Amino acid sequence: ENLRMKQSMISSSKNKSSTSAATRSTSTTTNPQILSPANNLLAEQGQYQALIDTTRGRIYYHNKNTRESTWTRPAGFPEFKVSASKRVAMEAQFQRYTEWHD
Repeated sequence: ENLRMKQSMISSSKNKSSTSAATRSTSTTTNPQILSPANNLLAEQGQYQALIDTTRGRIYYHNKNTRESTWTRPAGFPEFKVSASKRVAMEAQFQRYTEWHD
């Protein structure tokens, strides 16, 4: 009887910790502010802007003068950092996008 109770407690503890870990990992990706269109500008250099495609979770470059966009970093556009929370949100969104379009 005592052994069953210990096993039940261990099992319950494992379920609680995995549930809380899952909640923590999805809480950063479900924050609508992280990848909102109003918050997707990452960097700017001359006529180009680096932005987040909120559908795909990927970075694209937009030319403000010609209004053309490309996935390829323009020549001379400097390296820039993306915050950890945005990287996590972008990767999660990219994963969802690829699952939807397979």
